[in-house]
Amino acid sequence: MRRLLSVAFLSASCGVFYPNVAIAGPDEITNPFIKDTVSMLDWGVLRLQLRLDQNDGLRGSRVYFDWDANQIFVSKWEILNPSTTRINEAKDECTKFFETVRLSAGVRPVRGGTLSTLHSSFADLFSHAGFTRNVNGEDLETLLADLDRKFLIEYRRFLDPDINEGAYALECRGALLEAGFSVKELR
Repeated sequence: MRRLLSVAFLSASCGVFYPNVAIAGPDEITNPFIKDTVSMLDWGVLRLQLRLDQNDGLRGSRVYFDWDANQIFVSKWEILNPSTTRINEAKDECTKFFETVRLSAGVRPVRGGTLSTLHSSFADLFSHAGFTRNVNGEDLETLLADLDRKFLIEYRRFLDPDINEGAYALECRGALLEAGFSVKELR
């Protein structure tokens, strides 16, 4: 009983003698972040990033929306062992990365286009969970199919220029729904 009274007294006295200790809250720095809402674009980018992080072949990839390009990038930059990687090996790595990304999205890696639905599984991550027919009066399926055209895959492999004819990196880019990709040697 004596111990209980001691605890009660200490608890009460902390509130009397240190009234501001428990009163902390947002300030001018954190308030803008609290008041700003998450968009479906923000939410979709996060959901896609989490999905890629669960796939061993895509771990280390980055998803972001490029405001100026108006594109959603699925990007990976490889820096491992630049001194031993040759350009042809880097091209093979590009092919494997593009195939893995496209298959993960439900897209045919060789011919392009979705495997079974009107839009990719990536686009689906940018919609509300559950049953929805339209968004702001527009058909959801059409919006998601249009969103698919905004996905761009990018793979950059850094190289040793001394063993790769001066190329310090190989950059591969291509649209999610299309077959193939462009290859550029960066010098």
